Amino acid sequence: MAVRPEFAPFHEHTRLVISGGYLGKKMWVPEVVTVDGNNFMALDRKDRMLALALGMDTRLARPLEKVRTFNLIARLRDDKASELIAQYARNSDPMGDEVSHTTSQGPRDKVFQHAVSNVIEVVIPAIVTDGGTRLDQFRLPVLSSCRQNVIPTVRLNVELLQWLADVGDMNLDVYMARKSAPHRPIDSYYQDMELPELPHPLKYRRRGEALAVACDYTDQDGKVKTHQQTVTRAQLAPDALDGVLQPVIASMQKFFEQNDNQNPGEGDVSAEASSAHDTSSL
Repeated sequence: MAVRPEFAPFHEHTRLVISGGYLGKKMWVPEVVTVDGNNFMALDRKDRMLALALGMDTRLARPLEKVRTFNLIARLRDDKASELIAQYARNSDPMGDEVSHTTSQGPRDKVFQHAVSNVIEVVIPAIVTDGGTRLDQFRLPVLSSCRQNVIPTVRLNVELLQWLADVGDMNLDVYMARKSAPHRPIDSYYQDMELPELPHPLKYRRRGEALAVACDYTDQDGKVKTHQQTVTRAQLAPDALDGVLQPVIASMQKFFEQNDNQNPGEGDVSAEASSAHDTSSL
């Protein structure tokens, strides 16, 4: 005779059900995690129901293989996390010339816990589809991940699904490239000077009463570091700006080109986020 389990309190469980798109009469119950009352879903390339909803060929082993939006979202998430980590490290040690954040288990994990929240918002730029339709800038909440280049876990709603359907599998390489917008100084301490514009990724930074030209880069071990060179305000006489700063700028550009190992290419986003700070490889 089977042993009857002990009585437990009753609980209601609400499941998210999706219809529409290219699902036809089918109903889709996606696997989600709930964070702060919102549903988040991993954008897995093998998710056949998601592929069906978006009109992709579900006969393929990885029906979402060509969907570049997953890579774009992962890139934006990783860049945002690195930006927050670097800012936290600079605030903790503003005089440090180099700040290291390992991508393996260790220091980066510790900094990450303090610098990055469970949910971060990425801003996807406006996109013009292959059919000529302009999709406006899209703000998307994403679960943060200490590890880089892993499957993005995003807030799931009808707006996201519609955006994914509109973009489809179009080539997004032009949107994947980092922009080269110039950085201008914003510190009022230097506003009386006509400092030259800096090429990406260089930026001005105040270091005490000195001025630094800085850049963030990724070394061969996957560590995100900040390197900077400083000049004193006394050296920045109006008639000597170019003579002092241009060699520093050239030196920093050369340093970045020789030392940055961040690869923005097409590596597969191949891990599933099970929580905001815990991801596992497929």
